[in-house]
Amino acid sequence: MSRYIRNNRTRILSVTSIFLFITILVFHLIIEIEPSLLLGLLGGVITFFLGLTKIYMEDDRFFKELYLDFNLRYDKLNSKLYKITKNKKSMKELDFKDKNVIYDYFNLCAEEYFWFKKNRIEKAVWNSWKNGMNFWYSKDIIKTMWEEEMKAGSKKSYYMSSNEYFFKH
Repeated sequence: MSRYIRNNRTRILSVTSIFLFITILVFHLIIEIEPSLLLGLLGGVITFFLGLTKIYMEDDRFFKELYLDFNLRYDKLNSKLYKITKNKKSMKELDFKDKNVIYDYFNLCAEEYFWFKKNRIEKAVWNSWKNGMNFWYSKDIIKTMWEEEMKAGSKKSYYMSSNEYFFKH
């Protein structure tokens, strides 16, 4: 339902505003509302419409900022993750720098998951990112390090409750 509202919000706002406008006019004709009250009510409807439009524009702007930020950060990690997973080193063989790249990736995934749970990331985008996350999770070193993180009780550090996962299980 919320997806329908998000995708059709301009239509819904327009229809709602027109309905309110017509309702006010009908009441004016039936009850003969004073012109100043009528203008005040119409001003309220217009303010309501413009206010919601502003909220939706801010939501879109915020989503765009998150989207661009997450994709930029992922682009910086992608080639490093590829090199790390291609080398097929064990966790003990990884140097501090390589481990930090993987931890940075985990943190990026956690932030994406956090904003998805807050309904700031659209489901289609989240599903795309989740597919990419599961691709990296299929690599042995990533899976091993993630499992070590979970054994250490780090779920809360990644914004997850005990029954939540952002990698496939």
